[in-house]
Amino acid sequence: MMRSEVKRILLYLAIITNLYLIIGVVSDAFGDESAWNMKYDESQFTGIWFKTRYQNKVEIKTPIRLTMDRTFRRLGITLLDPKSAGFKFLMKITPRDFEKWQESVNNGAKDIFLTNNQRAYFVSGKETVKIDEITINTEQFEWLSEYKAVIEKNLKNCQMAPDKKGDLDMVCPPLLIEVQIIRIERSVLSPFLPTTHVFPHLNYIDIFVKILSIK
Repeated sequence: MMRSEVKRILLYLAIITNLYLIIGVVSDAFGDESAWNMKYDESQFTGIWFKTRYQNKVEIKTPIRLTMDRTFRRLGITLLDPKSAGFKFLMKITPRDFEKWQESVNNGAKDIFLTNNQRAYFVSGKETVKIDEITINTEQFEWLSEYKAVIEKNLKNCQMAPDKKGDLDMVCPPLLIEVQIIRIERSVLSPFLPTTHVFPHLNYIDIFVKILSIK
């Protein structure tokens, strides 16, 4: 009888211990999620669109996750499907642009600025969230020699002419640039969202790309 009673007590203790363990795991899981929700804001988008001087709408169709810790307002931007993160856009390349890029590479630049735009938006279905400015940059420079002939041929058609305001400007036929996004980030000099902006409205982002073709 004593042995049966001891076994029963041990069984009850084992059951109670297991219940405590299960409750603890579940509590930790919910606690972690609750802590995340308290510390971070998060939004997901289906892509980005922006307007250029040559196109009313350039679309980047790829899922993006945007996060911000509420304490320091530090931003994180994640490409959820990097393979789909490609797009094409028209861009003017002037003789000075091409010369400046080559000089930068020869001087050991780690990246070069291609273009920027101040009319850009995150897209989520039919909803949009404003990005005040995007810049497009590249850290790979093989295209400078690979497409040198294409660019130089196009430069022969450049000429000085009045712009819409009547000021003289270098007018060049735009080239079609196809790129693959490597990453989207904030500058290391300013990875935080200013308090003047309400998340997920950003003041700017940097898009780093690999150039696939120039036509």
